[in-house]
Amino acid sequence: MKTPPNYDKFPHVVVEAENTSCVTGWHTITAKLNEAITSGKKLVGIETYQGVLNDELVDNLKTNLSHSVWIDAADALKDEDEIRKMTYPDVTDDRIFGYLTRLNVEDYLDKNKIERLQEKAKNTGGVVVIYGIGASLILPNFDLLVYADMARWEIQLRMRKKLVNNIGITNNQEEFSIQYKRAFFVDWRACDRLKKKLFNKIDFVLDTNAAGNPKMITGDAALSGYRQTVSQPFRVVPFFDPGPWGGQWMKEVCDLDRDTVNFAWCFDGVPEENSL
Repeated sequence: MKTPPNYDKFPHVVVEAENTSCVTGWHTITAKLNEAITSGKKLVGIETYQGVLNDELVDNLKTNLSHSVWIDAADALKDEDEIRKMTYPDVTDDRIFGYLTRLNVEDYLDKNKIERLQEKAKNTGGVVVIYGIGASLILPNFDLLVYADMARWEIQLRMRKKLVNNIGITNNQEEFSIQYKRAFFVDWRACDRLKKKLFNKIDFVLDTNAAGNPKMITGDAALSGYRQTVSQPFRVVPFFDPGPWGGQWMKEVCDLDRDTVNFAWCFDGVPEENSL
């Protein structure tokens, strides 16, 4: 008699016995943010990680948030040709290998374009919302900061579906391997450096890994979760992927989708690929 699979595919850390910090759904999330805006927050920064579905986020946030002016941080990015030239030494022509970049998100931004957006915000009497990668750098004196984070495996799945671009480049129709390589060696490094600088300044963390089902927690709750996680044994969320040399073993041991032809990859405990 076979032993039933006992592999935990969805490990998690319980931070609160009862949920008091998390809200779900765009209506509830925007209502929560509007409460903060009504209380006197005049400059709202929404910093995003590479790979968010901008159409979904902008449609829901711009439509439902109380604001006088909406600023797209992408309007401050350097031209695509300039970004490609800047990142070429790290991306290289090799299909697989590259160099971990030392670039920061600041390096993607054009100083003259930043000044124009800052002037636009300065001349606004009401609430200003700035959205996108680099938002917190363009208008750094924000009263409220939302960070829209992403898990790397979900970004990769979106790349395969041609849903997302790399930073400052319209390349969602390129091969997955090319997009992934640019993200791995350049985009994610720059985004991670900025995220670390913002850790203690974030008011809300927005999770849109499940398209159409957003979740948001307070920045304090996120920090509390990080502290608790690093003080105890923990596992990251595993990811399984098919491949031509794969087989059936993981289906049985890990209780995976029986309709997938072959499972070749299991990423479990790989910091570059997994997420909390």
